[in-house]
Amino acid sequence: MLALDAPGALPADLALESTLTASSRVPITQRQRFSLTAILDFSFNRDEDQAALRRNLALPANANPRARALAESWRQADPDPQRLVQKALSLFSGAGFSYTLQPPLLGAHPVDDFLFVTQRGFCEHYASAFVVLMRAAGVPARVVTGYQGGEANPIDGFVVIRQSDAHAWAEVWLAGRGWTRIDPTAAVAPTRVESGIVAALPAGEPLPALIQLRSDWLRTLQFRWEAINNARNQYVLGYNPQRQREFLSRLGLSDPDWTHSNTVCVLGDTPAARDRRFKPGNVMVSHRNLDTAIVIERETGEIVWAWGPGTLSRQHATILLPNGHMLCFDNGTARKWSAVWELEPIERAIVWSYKGTPPESFFASALSNAQRLPNGNTFICSGSKPDHGRLFEVTPEGEIVWEYQNHYAAYAQGEKIVYRAYKYPPETIEPFLNK
Repeated sequence: MLALDAPGALPADLALESTLTASSRVPITQRQRFSLTAILDFSFNRDEDQAALRRNLALPANANPRARALAESWRQADPDPQRLVQKALSLFSGAGFSYTLQPPLLGAHPVDDFLFVTQRGFCEHYASAFVVLMRAAGVPARVVTGYQGGEANPIDGFVVIRQSDAHAWAEVWLAGRGWTRIDPTAAVAPTRVESGIVAALPAGEPLPALIQLRSDWLRTLQFRWEAINNARNQYVLGYNPQRQREFLSRLGLSDPDWTHSNTVCVLGDTPAARDRRFKPGNVMVSHRNLDTAIVIERETGEIVWAWGPGTLSRQHATILLPNGHMLCFDNGTARKWSAVWELEPIERAIVWSYKGTPPESFFASALSNAQRLPNGNTFICSGSKPDHGRLFEVTPEGEIVWEYQNHYAAYAQGEKIVYRAYKYPPETIEPFLNK
């Protein structure tokens, strides 16, 4: 577990490691809450064990000879550890070094290549190169990884730490001071530390997928999503339905069903998986009341992709096809006509669609779905009024080759509807008929 800077008082079931990490004495197998205090002004291991200092001076034999020679020249000129630290930081802040998330590949001597050839990298490059220079100059040093930054959620006031806030820096051991934090990245890209990863990237460099989604409507959605997840973790599991509705109302959600999620699709291994947002195991969800389909990264719970506002209107059945495209029945409740969209999700490009002629001739205000058939046709269930359960199959060119109109009442006040429908080949159905 990571506390904000150095952990102070710890619960009885936690122990403080030599790296200022709090660790549980027993395996954690379920979600738990821990209360830790943080100390911002501290010194750590001023009387460090000599074996630990030797470990933090070790370097692979014969690796990165140019970096070792440079550090040795610094030490010969001035062996004072603090001035050696400043030498390395001045090297990074000088002309030539830049921060990027798309660094060139490095060779057999990666630190030499980084320092003297490419001079482009992110926090791990700067932290590891700094540590190699310090160790080669005789200053005990180590790489530290954790998180830097975070974002306050305006809905509930909690600070959210995301994977995009991951960071690497260094610590050096100084006599009389102990382990002292040094952030080499701040020497080349101070905005990375002060304002976050987005501000540090060069103009024109594409953002990582997890931090691309910055529009106001999506940020609001993400804040609400995270606030609800946090509230569930903190409190809501013990609430009765009435207290849950009261809590949602305090979030500004007068309707407890503010998303009306009507489809959940676990992504398989499709061509879209070349983009990590669509890797197998992530989850696509249709939020009908937000006119939005989203993808959630399974490991982190973060929304990594979203699409819909301006096109979708109360959609249903957003699924990922084997070809990596999204198929969606768009009810079009606001515009009074429906459509079926096939979307290439990485580029957000509609590559196929079906609409009525005229558009108003195909309309289901709710429910409904679409299914891509093995022959390339699309089976459509226009399930509610005014179509009242119209089932039909269309070719890729939009020609209707089969149609059935539901005549059976199955809803309040005798309304004729079909929630969803799927077409199966005879060999799938016959075993059930023969039982």
